[in-house]
Amino acid sequence: MAKEQPITFEENKIPVLFNETVGKTTFVAVRSPKFERDEEGKLTDKVRAVSIEVSSEAQRETFNVDLPADFDVSGFKFGDTIEIEGVDEVEPWAQMPAGARGVNNAYVGFSVIATGIRKVTLSASQNQGQSVNHSTKQKEEEKGKA
Repeated sequence: MAKEQPITFEENKIPVLFNETVGKTTFVAVRSPKFERDEEGKLTDKVRAVSIEVSSEAQRETFNVDLPADFDVSGFKFGDTIEIEGVDEVEPWAQMPAGARGVNNAYVGFSVIATGIRKVTLSASQNQGQSVNHSTKQKEEEKGKA
């Protein structure tokens, strides 16, 4: 019987197809900024990340995205369809309420560190499903024949 080889990844980081995993993402809100800490662990007034909340259609939940401190989120509003760019890290988290017994009471989720976000404009065909996509493709093919 052949011995199984361990799965290894460069720098021990598992590659993730992030946008494919979360599917359509929608901008929800700007959250409080995150601040740097000094050598003693105390918060400073220097912003280290702009934090936003987004909704994932595929995951059916909201999650936080931390963006660079100088990233301008003023052009985004609730309900904008966005794409998250340059995902550097995905951090899972879990919290147990005080006095909870067992993992069934845990709150779980994930946070993301990214380089940016951009608005995505959905065409009518993307909003209406596959059948419209096919008819749009057929129309383009017919134009090419004319």
